[in-house]
Amino acid sequence: MENFEFENQANVNDFDLLGEINKYLKYWYLFLFSVLFFFIIAKIYLRYTTPIFESKTQIKILDNSSSAFKLPENMISIFGGKSNKRSMDNEIEMIKSYQLMERVVKKLDLTTRYYRVGYFTSKELWPNHPFTVNWLKSSEQLQNKSLRIKIEVVNNGYIIIDDENNLNSNVIKFNSIHILSGIPFKISTKYNYKEFLGKVFIFELLPLKQTALYLSKAINVGSGVGQSDILNLTLTGENSSKVEATLNEIVKQFDLDGIKDRQLVSQRTIDFVNNRFNFLGSQLDSIETDKEKYKQVNGLTNVDTDISSASKDIEAARDLITNVNNQIELTKYIESTLKSHKNSNLFH
Repeated sequence: MENFEFENQANVNDFDLLGEINKYLKYWYLFLFSVLFFFIIAKIYLRYTTPIFESKTQIKILDNSSSAFKLPENMISIFGGKSNKRSMDNEIEMIKSYQLMERVVKKLDLTTRYYRVGYFTSKELWPNHPFTVNWLKSSEQLQNKSLRIKIEVVNNGYIIIDDENNLNSNVIKFNSIHILSGIPFKISTKYNYKEFLGKVFIFELLPLKQTALYLSKAINVGSGVGQSDILNLTLTGENSSKVEATLNEIVKQFDLDGIKDRQLVSQRTIDFVNNRFNFLGSQLDSIETDKEKYKQVNGLTNVDTDISSASKDIEAARDLITNVNNQIELTKYIESTLKSHKNSNLFH
């Protein structure tokens, strides 16, 4: 046993590290070539791979409930779930609703996209692009239309490139009307187009419904931990400016929804108060008229009593007039407050 251990130790001591290194040093050029090769590959990948940007924001949901009785936040509601959780789920559904996304798409004109074609990838141009496509049909007529136009800037205008059929159109002048797939359009520019000679651009028209539904699926909305009243919104895309602008517009449209809801509730309250004023006034007049008719028919007229009663009625009427005027002033104040905050940025 001792002899075996001694032999192993001897073999270890006989290991020649420099000799092993020298075996591989004669292939140094292969190692250098491998390092350079993978370095170049990494540079190409980083240069031509389209980056994905992520933008985040938060919304604080305000509880405008006027109820004096509230259950503790950790209590289970009588409907079988946490009331705060149910409310936050409703707000999430409102944010991701098609109606809200449709307004965002229309506001930012997300149905039209602009790209500049490179050697390996195409870069989306937003919000600034050297050329603008004007679709010469109404937005209602274009809701279900889609079109992809690829152009190359040449002298005196541009040509349309048809990659599928490997065909190019004749030269088309800028600002002139052209029809493609039944959709009339014209391409204009505020720059000197000669700066872009030989450059290739792509313009896309997307259906409104498809764009809104895609945006609804793309945005990620989640509530905070536990019973938090904070909603976290996350959106990713290839253009950082476009992602941020879209996220901000979603928050803005969600805010406007809340303002409209509160305005509707306040207006209904004002209408109810006004109707009650009119009803009580008509009822008061009817009662006084009926009382006078009854007294005349039954000969119950008494001067002293009538004077005393009339005085009391006058005082009561004055008090009622004062109360009505106070209610009217309060109603005017509420109405002026709503008008002054019509364009304010409030949250639900």
